[in-house]
Amino acid sequence: MKTGIEIANNFTYLYKNLDYMKDHDNFDLFEKITKKSSPLFVKGGDIISRNPLVAGYHEIDTEELIRTYRGNGYSDFLIDIGANIGLTTCFSGKGFSNIFCFEPNPQVFRILQTNVEITFGLDNKVVLNNFGLGDSDTELELTIPKNNYGGAYIKQGNTYSNDILLQKDNITDPSNAYDYIGVSIKNAEEQLGQLFADIPVGSKGVIKIDVEGYEPYVLEAIGKALPENNSYAIIFENHDPSMTILEFQKFFNRDIVLYRLHHYPIRKFKLLRKIKSYLGATGKYTLEKVDKKDCTGQLLVVLDSST
Repeated sequence: MKTGIEIANNFTYLYKNLDYMKDHDNFDLFEKITKKSSPLFVKGGDIISRNPLVAGYHEIDTEELIRTYRGNGYSDFLIDIGANIGLTTCFSGKGFSNIFCFEPNPQVFRILQTNVEITFGLDNKVVLNNFGLGDSDTELELTIPKNNYGGAYIKQGNTYSNDILLQKDNITDPSNAYDYIGVSIKNAEEQLGQLFADIPVGSKGVIKIDVEGYEPYVLEAIGKALPENNSYAIIFENHDPSMTILEFQKFFNRDIVLYRLHHYPIRKFKLLRKIKSYLGATGKYTLEKVDKKDCTGQLLVVLDSST
């Protein structure tokens, strides 16, 4: 057995110089492409990490939509259901009087806490709930795609088919694509009813939902719990082509208007697109009213006060 001094005197680590050069080239590239990076903690190699690291935003269309509503009086509250590591809350939450987050995954919840502290300060008043919302109080298994922490879902009771759950994360071989963890789920109607009871009458705010197939449970609970004299902009995604506008209407106690976020990029040939971009051409995101046939995509339900 060698002594500590003998180990130190004989220590040598050899490496291939080509690997060293490649690593440092990548380090230089990383510094260049992350100049706009946000200060938040994200998971390297994860799908949801690309935009925050490179561009300093998460989902720019959703974030701008939230900011637009916030800037037009819907600033009393932001409710982030399926908050994950807090990207939507942290990029869009400033300016709201109250913020409430729900995230069942205990691993990412700790990152959510850190990112909220980075964004809003150590003495922030953001309400963080380490449980998910469903139709009852229970403990369930969360399925987490290894390359997309933001795509985690609960299989039991999920309204998406197995094919949709695979397709949404581009998974072709599920045999080693997931991790699993037990999480706490609480009755959405009860939890949201308590939350809405504490919000002043006449309030206006935004609700963002990202629960990967549990949206119908949450939307139905919102419809039962929300006061009629408040106004809401509810943003969520739907991958199920069988859902219709009539199905969404059934969740609520008043008429709804349903929109889809639509992207109009510059779609010409690559060289022409580049030339047009240098000349000031712009792509755009807009909202279009949803027809009765196709209700998939990133959706917005607008519920104006009935009083």
